[in-house]
Amino acid sequence: MKRLIYIFIPAVILVILGIIGYIYIEKWNFVTSLYMTVVTLTTTGFIDAQHLNKEGQVFTVFLLGSGFFILAFTVAMLSKVIIEGELEQLFGRKKVEKKLKNMKSHSIICGYGKMGKIIAKDFSAKNHPFIVIEKDEKICDELNEAGYMYVKGDAKNNDALIKAGIERASSIIPVIDDAGNLFITITARCLNSKINIIAKINEEENRSKFMQVGANKVISPFAISGTKIVRSVLNPTIEDFHEITSGNNNFEFQMAELIIGSNSSLQGKSIAESKISKYGVIIVGLKKKNGTISFPPESTTLIEDGDILISIGKKKGIDKLILESK
Repeated sequence: MKRLIYIFIPAVILVILGIIGYIYIEKWNFVTSLYMTVVTLTTTGFIDAQHLNKEGQVFTVFLLGSGFFILAFTVAMLSKVIIEGELEQLFGRKKVEKKLKNMKSHSIICGYGKMGKIIAKDFSAKNHPFIVIEKDEKICDELNEAGYMYVKGDAKNNDALIKAGIERASSIIPVIDDAGNLFITITARCLNSKINIIAKINEEENRSKFMQVGANKVISPFAISGTKIVRSVLNPTIEDFHEITSGNNNFEFQMAELIIGSNSSLQGKSIAESKISKYGVIIVGLKKKNGTISFPPESTTLIEDGDILISIGKKKGIDKLILESK
């Protein structure tokens, strides 16, 4: 947009100079001066040269010559902007399509409204791969400017979900209206039986419906906000601690999940033997493959392949521990 403004600035300046010139030289009024400037620059016709004094004739020649140069400049720059924009869009979309084909274990955000923007921003801050499905063209322009991967289409449509790589995705997050989110949940479960579906609801009465059709988690922003407010009033210190470990702040501390891989050096050791505390990290919970969770786990608890350790500590320590858990 700025480039287009810069392109037309010389033409606007020349029109203003033409008006001022005729007013000063020929003593014409504004309308007549504007008319003469326009017909001169557009070469649509001239008044009889005898009606101009010598200074006016010289000024008209200057105005006409300048108009040709500026017209050529404007056309050339506009062509450049159009060609570059089309090429950039063409190669940009091809690059995106190539990235989409190679994406895996990513998250799909269905809808880029208020909730979708927050999720995308946090995912981006945490370097978590994601793609947004959005049908509104203007909002797609916003996604493009933000540098986010996106698919233009309706998330309720199979084609859009397939383009977003739902078969390879680890999770999908429908954040539009309840009816749309429910339909997306059903479709997503059909296309990928193992995908983690986290659905947003506006009406609490719809929670059971989402669980019945395959959602792993159903989240109500209103319920969470209400709980957060109550906790801030009744247990402000606990809420402060939650804020510190949530990652939505500038504190060094955070809470993280560590998934133990088959080649992890922690596998086969007890929590005490693993000496995780050397990283400045505390294990507050442990989830086994069978789904059992212990808060907190005993120091003698054996760490096994597929276990999930829930930890709290400084970011540097957690980053090191993540590498050791793989």
